[in-house]
Amino acid sequence: MRFQHALAVAAATALVGACAIGDDRRPARLVRDLYSEPGPVLQPAAYQDYFAQDLAAAMATEAGGTDLANFDYRYDGQEAGTRRLYLHNAVGVGMARVTARFDSSGKREAVVWRLCQRPDGAWRIADAGSGDDTPWTLRNLLRQPAEAAC
Repeated sequence: MRFQHALAVAAATALVGACAIGDDRRPARLVRDLYSEPGPVLQPAAYQDYFAQDLAAAMATEAGGTDLANFDYRYDGQEAGTRRLYLHNAVGVGMARVTARFDSSGKREAVVWRLCQRPDGAWRIADAGSGDDTPWTLRNLLRQPAEAAC
């Protein structure tokens, strides 16, 4: 009987923990903050505030290059004048996915952000990409491995 009670308490605790994790809005806030930046190219040190270590280093190095300077990855390469940004947050243990949807020239566009959680609890963007007819990811553009060093 004690064993069954312990199992029930453990299951309830896990369920409450899962709900708390699923309600974590920090990944979406991080992505929203990136969209509030004036453009896709940031000061080199600012990349560390948003991106996983390896991606931040690659972006800071390539910021003046053609890949990032001529392509606004936040808006799937579209004009930054898009309006009505909507974010959908899906959070799991140590990882999150934020889908940003926005209107661009009367057409609905989306960018999917994949985030990782550092041991200190801070969230960072591990990758971003488009799932449309011309798929791309930041990691592919910057020639980085598929797995992030968060």
